[in-house]
Amino acid sequence: MKNLIPFILLLLGLSGTAQVMHLKAVQFICTRFENQPMEPPEFQDLKGMPVEFDMDSSILYIHSPNIQVFHLDAKPFAGSNDDSILVYKFHGIDNKGVKCIITQELYESVKAPHLASFWLEYPDKTYMYYLEKG
Repeated sequence: MKNLIPFILLLLGLSGTAQVMHLKAVQFICTRFENQPMEPPEFQDLKGMPVEFDMDSSILYIHSPNIQVFHLDAKPFAGSNDDSILVYKFHGIDNKGVKCIITQELYESVKAPHLASFWLEYPDKTYMYYLEKG
C-alpha cells in the first residue's frame, strides 16, 4: 500500500497533499446479474460521471443518480503488477450494508484506453467502471 499512494499521485498529477482522487467514470459494464453471466455484457456510456476515492479513509464515492458509497478495508487483501496493470483487491461494504469485493486496476501504459477501473463484485452481480482523470 505504501508504494500505491505515491504512484497514484504521480499518475494523476496531484500534489503530495491531495488525499482525494477526483476521477470521472466514462463507461459502465455489467458482466453478471442475478448469478447469471451477461452474454453479451451490458455496456453504458456515462459521459464523465464523477467518482472520488478518498485515500485517507478508504471510501469510494460514485456519483450516479443515487450516490453510491463504498467503505474499503484500509489495506488490500491481494495485489499484482502484471503487463503494466497494477491491481489491488479490497474487502468493502456499500451504503446499504452489503459486503463486496472492490478491485482497483491502474493502467500504467500511455497506450491504455483508460486510466483505471473499479470492479464491484457482489455475491450475485459484478459491475465495472472505466475511469479517466477528473
